Amino acid sequence: MEPDSKNCITKNVRILRKAAKYTQAELAERCGLSSDLISKVERGQTNITQETLSKLATGLGVPLVMLFDENLDTEKIKGNQDLELYFSRLLILPTIKQREIMALLDIFLGVDKNFRP
Repeated sequence: MEPDSKNCITKNVRILRKAAKYTQAELAERCGLSSDLISKVERGQTNITQETLSKLATGLGVPLVMLFDENLDTEKIKGNQDLELYFSRLLILPTIKQREIMALLDIFLGVDKNFRP
């Protein structure tokens, strides 16, 4: 991993953890990692594997790409956390329930069902 990427990730993990109001121990538990590893990640004292990155993003409730964001906006984080929580809850529902909720969202948002970005 490039030094600049590593520095960005270490900074963002700390920012995101603090924004979520998690201690290192709480984040470690959510990620299935050790507190020692979280501490080393935040201090840039370890090489971070893809698996660890994925676990960190999941534990923080953010898209993986957010760990690499050089211009991380803490205001954007606060708004996204609620959406990420609802999205993660939606993903564990049966497909039929997911479709029902998406249909309701389409109605509520006035989405043209033929439009797909």
